Amino acid sequence: MAGPFDFFTPGPWTDPQAQPMGQAISDFFADPRGRAALLQMGLTAMSPQGWGDTTSGQIARAIGSGGEAATRGEAMDIRKSEAESKQDLRAAQATTAEARAGSAGMSAELSRQRLANQAQLLDIQRERTSASTAIGQSRLYQAYREAVQKRNENVLRTGPPEKPLGLHEWKVQMGLAQAESQGDETATPTAPAVTAPREPVRVQTPAEAAGLPVGTPYVTPDGRRFTR
Repeated sequence: MAGPFDFFTPGPWTDPQAQPMGQAISDFFADPRGRAALLQMGLTAMSPQGWGDTTSGQIARAIGSGGEAATRGEAMDIRKSEAESKQDLRAAQATTAEARAGSAGMSAELSRQRLANQAQLLDIQRERTSASTAIGQSRLYQAYREAVQKRNENVLRTGPPEKPLGLHEWKVQMGLAQAESQGDETATPTAPAVTAPREPVRVQTPAEAAGLPVGTPYVTPDGRRFTR
């Protein structure tokens, strides 16, 4: 019969996480290191005894051989783990190097694309500048032709009518283009330049005087003579 204090008496303590004995033995035999230790112990125990050796000494020597075999197995596992870690490290370094190379290639491609865009913008600006220059020259040439026409229509004008210069001759006269080489056989033949009349030209406004070819003499409405 249980006493009144039996309910408060603690029983034997057992570790709830402890592995059962049968499972521990099974795991030991399943472990290659355990099998190697048992094999080494068996081989040492079956070896013939030496002079002055006893049974207990042989058993102890067999147990020590088994421990050494287990230790060698652990060392081999450690070396294998280290080799795998080094291999993983080399693989990670190779991946990092490839990523850096890809990033460098992408940066180079972006730089080339940026340079190409800048070159395209420069070409567009040159085209716009060339177009603006051509438009400006065309307006100046039209103003020159209108000034020549007004001078020819002037009733006070004497002498033959003034023939306006062609566009290229006008550009050469104004210093906007170079004269074509006479010895260049591939040059496109052009009409001979018209010599400005030596007889003074009467002008009514400063704009008409500015439209005259260089070297042309002209007379202002007040009778004063000038040379363009």
